[in-house]
Amino acid sequence: MKTKRTLAWVCAITTFCLTFFSTSNVYAGRRPSVTSINIDLEELISMMMPYVCDHIEEHMTSGAHATGTEFFLSWHRDYIAGLEDYLLTIPGGDKYVPFPAWDVTKDCLPMALLAPEAFCDPEDADFYSDFSVQNPLCLTDNSQIDFDDFDTCEKLCTLTNVDVFSNLLEGQHNAVHTTIGGVMGPMATSPMAAMFWFYHAWIDEIYYDYQVAHMRDELPLEIEDETSCGELRLKVLKSECLSSISWSTPMQPSDDGIITSEDNDYYYATIIGSSDQMVTVAATITSVCNKTKTLSGTFNLDCTVPEIPSVPPLDLQYICLDAFENCFDFANVPCVNGYEVTSSSSKIIGSSDGSTLCLSTLTTRKFVATVKVTPLSEYCGSGATQTWTVYVNYPDYCPTDDPWGGLGLAENPSLPEAAVSIFPNPFNNKLELNVNNGLMDQMFQVSVFNALGEKVETTLLQGASALDTSHYSGGIYFVVVTNAAGQTIHSEKLMKY
Repeated sequence: MKTKRTLAWVCAITTFCLTFFSTSNVYAGRRPSVTSINIDLEELISMMMPYVCDHIEEHMTSGAHATGTEFFLSWHRDYIAGLEDYLLTIPGGDKYVPFPAWDVTKDCLPMALLAPEAFCDPEDADFYSDFSVQNPLCLTDNSQIDFDDFDTCEKLCTLTNVDVFSNLLEGQHNAVHTTIGGVMGPMATSPMAAMFWFYHAWIDEIYYDYQVAHMRDELPLEIEDETSCGELRLKVLKSECLSSISWSTPMQPSDDGIITSEDNDYYYATIIGSSDQMVTVAATITSVCNKTKTLSGTFNLDCTVPEIPSVPPLDLQYICLDAFENCFDFANVPCVNGYEVTSSSSKIIGSSDGSTLCLSTLTTRKFVATVKVTPLSEYCGSGATQTWTVYVNYPDYCPTDDPWGGLGLAENPSLPEAAVSIFPNPFNNKLELNVNNGLMDQMFQVSVFNALGEKVETTLLQGASALDTSHYSGGIYFVVVTNAAGQTIHSEKLMKY
């Protein structure tokens, strides 16, 4: 859940202002490194500099009053937040939010941040021209730079007075500005360099760790939620300075209660229900300093099964014998685990596997049928049923009247569709073949082909007969029944399991 922030740049130091600035940024604690391979610095610089160069004055008019207190840290957090909000308005800018951080104790400054494009006045880059690829701007071994007081959560625990912490951090922060020099030196000009923003993003991460360690009231940490089809998934951002979390809710939507898990970035709680409802959840977090804080919220557990289209996609609207399965993947319909299919014709078989729905036909006859399709959800039951009209073996869509050419599958349209019945389908060790009453005195030939068109077996049929199929391999087979004149009176596609 991302919160839009509106910055009040010119702000007197009041209780309201301190509260506003210290609670707004939801991105702290999750910033990637400026050296990440996923960050295109040249692209990011081109996106950010119009905003940066238009917001220099605020650093003096408001930022100058922020020194010497915790407000120095919270104000700069919102200064960065303004840039983040701006990036969210630019196509592709969202991938750079949260804004990346430059950890001066571990990483050399990427050379892209010393290029003329990384300064509001390109001539400011001349000051840094002595820094080359072989000798980059590195502060990792500089004796003037010392952030040792903040490099572990345990050390942060010892800094119980927030003003002491703020002054220590501000002092080391100032040393970096002074050591780098150039446009980064004076307060009035430092934001004109892109490196300023990456550096202050890292300072903000130290501030965030301190807030977590001491569970400060202004800690910008919340329960984030995602819900769909009976699953409410909640998450809380992990931090090095968090030691544990416990979840609770007065409501138990199901016997499963709360299912907890975690990965490298988040603690998770999943609540499962079978109906729409509001669920109140609390997460009690404990820091390495043995400080606790309870986060809570009321969230909507959504159990709505999405609707499927009222008209079938083309792959399911026209069904051909030559395609064993006419399938469509409804991956864009979330939360549906399968489909229930019923057809007005026994010659159509429907099946589903997860988001994929398949329809197939067992005849070469041309006809129109209706198919009822109901989406199924694992937790929320059945969705709305749609009735589709499907067209079977229509020549304008199917390639030929005898798609399995050479097998003689094209039926004689002058004979009734129920001239012969073959069952069961799918079959295993035996197939039953029955001729209808009007043709009981005639002799017919039964030919069985595999999916490659190879003849597997030929036998004669009169009245009723059983075919031993125990020696057949599993797969698709075609049964063709012909009369004494060589006419095909029935053909059917079957499956051996």
